[in-house]
Amino acid sequence: MRLEARVNAVYDQLTANERELVSHILQEKQQVRGMNSTQLAQHLHVSRTTLVRFWKKLGVQSYAEFRLLLQQDQRELDAPGVELADSLCGPPSESGIAQELVRRHILPAPPQTQKGA
Repeated sequence: MRLEARVNAVYDQLTANERELVSHILQEKQQVRGMNSTQLAQHLHVSRTTLVRFWKKLGVQSYAEFRLLLQQDQRELDAPGVELADSLCGPPSESGIAQELVRRHILPAPPQTQKGA
């Protein structure tokens, strides 16, 4: 299960501080992936014990597993079309999918036509 899905599953059970932690982690995924647990705790201004309790709430058993979730999220972003449906609102249409692919820089933007030409 992806990190965001795990967070969403227990979001109502998270404390305000844990919600703030997850917000920072999700906003800084690239940077967090390169940190060890001690560095992450220092970066977030919390103890390692706080992080361990937070991971347990997410069903994560170790920092290594947590980093794997972050890496999995990055691989999904790097792979064209993976998890694309999650980012679309409502039933997918060809134009909606194409717009999302352009937004993710997977497809080139269509050429602009000049009016009156």
